[in-house]
Amino acid sequence: VDTDDMKEIYDQIMTNSLEFPSFMKDTSHHLMRSAKLLIAQLLDKTNPNNRLGGSYQNLKSHPFFAGFDWVLFDNLGNADEQDDDSR
Repeated sequence: VDTDDMKEIYDQIMTNSLEFPSFMKDTSHHLMRSAKLLIAQLLDKTNPNNRLGGSYQNLKSHPFFAGFDWVLFDNLGNADEQDDDSR
């Protein structure tokens, strides 16, 4: 979008279709397919009820995050807090 007009930007967001960069065109790899699906579901404009979200659990259960260590991720903040306490 080549404009500083906020209304025009909003209108383009609401009317233009989602376009992915050229490096995401190849969907032969499962990670690329699930990444595109994740992005499209997060940005769904047609029906907010279909938009991915609403809860942390919905996001965690998306195929893009299959195999992701959520326990480790959740505990990263705790480790930072413990480091702060030890100073």
